Amino acid sequence: MITLLWVHTSGKIVNKILWFIECIKDINSEVILLTSKSKTANFFRAQLKSHINPNNIISVEDVIRENNILIDIVSAKDVIAIYRNTNIDLQFLNALQILIAKDNQLQQEYIKLNIDKPCKYATNFLLVHKVLLLIIERISPDLILNLNGMSTEGFNLAYISKAKSINNLFWEAGLIPNSLVLDNIGVNSYSELSIREILNTNHNYSEKNELINIGNLCNKDQVHIFVPLQVCHDTNIICSSTYFGMLDFIEKVILPIARNNPNLIFHIRHHPKSTKILIERTLYLFSTCKNIIIDDRKLDSISNIKNCDITLGVNSTCLLEAILAQKKVIAFGRSSYSPYMEEVSLFNGDNTQKCRIFDPNIESHIKSMRKYISSLKINSLRNSETSKQSIKSLLLNSNSINFLSFNNNLYFEKPIIL
Repeated sequence: MITLLWVHTSGKIVNKILWFIECIKDINSEVILLTSKSKTANFFRAQLKSHINPNNIISVEDVIRENNILIDIVSAKDVIAIYRNTNIDLQFLNALQILIAKDNQLQQEYIKLNIDKPCKYATNFLLVHKVLLLIIERISPDLILNLNGMSTEGFNLAYISKAKSINNLFWEAGLIPNSLVLDNIGVNSYSELSIREILNTNHNYSEKNELINIGNLCNKDQVHIFVPLQVCHDTNIICSSTYFGMLDFIEKVILPIARNNPNLIFHIRHHPKSTKILIERTLYLFSTCKNIIIDDRKLDSISNIKNCDITLGVNSTCLLEAILAQKKVIAFGRSSYSPYMEEVSLFNGDNTQKCRIFDPNIESHIKSMRKYISSLKINSLRNSETSKQSIKSLLLNSNSINFLSFNNNLYFEKPIIL
C-alpha cells in the first residue's frame, strides 16, 4: 500500500506529518511526501531523515525541471475542458474559474473573465494538472492525504483521485491547538462537519432571520470591536464568502458600520502575512474614521479578544478563539463553525449583511457550539493512543470521493461575466 501525503509549502507542520507517518506505517503503508517547492522538499528531507526515505520526498517544482515539462500559454476554457468529462455542473465551473482568476481580482462587483483569452493563471493551473497526473501515474498511490484541497495542487489532486478512483482524505491543521482535521469531502466550510449541520438544521442562510443593530448586542454607550483581518485573497474568503478579498469586506462591512455608529470603536489587526498594498490602502480608507484604530499585528490576538466586547470577522480562527473565550462574536462568510451559530441580518447603516452571531449569554448558542467543539475532539493530538486509533480508522475507511461538496453546497454568490 502506498500513501501520497500532500503538504504544499508549510514547514510548520513537522509534528503533524510525523504523526501521520506513524499512523500510516501502522496500517502497513509506504509514505510518499509531496511538496510544491524544492526548498520545502529539502527542508523535510533534513527534518524527517530518520523517519522517511529522502527519495520518497518529492516536489512539483523538481518534477517539472527534471522532466522539462513545458506547455503553451492557455485560456481558462482549455482548463475547464479537462473537467467536463467528470460530470461537473455549472456551479462547479464558476468555482473553478474563481480559483483560476482569484490572484488577478481586486475590488469588483463581479468577476469578469474572458475564458477564451490566454492567461498565466490558467496556464499554471493546467501545468500543475499535467505534473500531478504524471506523479500519480508513476507512484500509483492507494490513498491520497490532501492538505486543504483548495490550492491549485490540492484541487487538482482531488479531481485526479476522483477520475482514477483513488481513495482520498482531506486534512488540515485544526482550529484548536494541537489538532488535525481529516474529512472525506473537504475542510473548513466544505467539511462534512459543516455540510451536515447545514443540511440537518433550519438555520442555514435564508430570508427569515432577525434584523439586528450591532450596537444593541452590548448594553454600553461605547462598544469596542476587535476585527482580525485575513490574508487579502485567502481561498477561504474567495470561495467561502460573498467578498472578493479583505478590501471588499472592509468597504462593504467595516466602513459603513463605523461611519454610521461613532459609538463603536473598531480595533483592526492585520494578518501577519498582510501585504504592504493592503496595509497602505486600509490606512487611507480608515483615515476619515476616528473610531477605527489599527493595532500592532505583532501583538497576541488573545489580548484583543479579551479587551474588546465583540470579535467580528470573516472565516478567521480568531473568531473561534473568541467563542472559546466566551466572548460575543459576529461571523461573516462560511467556516466550519459558522453553521452552529445563529443566523441574523446585520444593519450596517447603508444596507443589511447576512452573518452569524454567538452570544455566551444565550443558552441555545452555548449548546450548539458545544456540539461543534465536541466533534473536534477525535482530531486532537493530545490523547495519543485514542487519536491514533481514530486517524487509523479514517485512513483505512477512506473512500474514492464521490464529489467535492462544491456540487450542492458551495456558498457561492459571485456572478461571473463571460
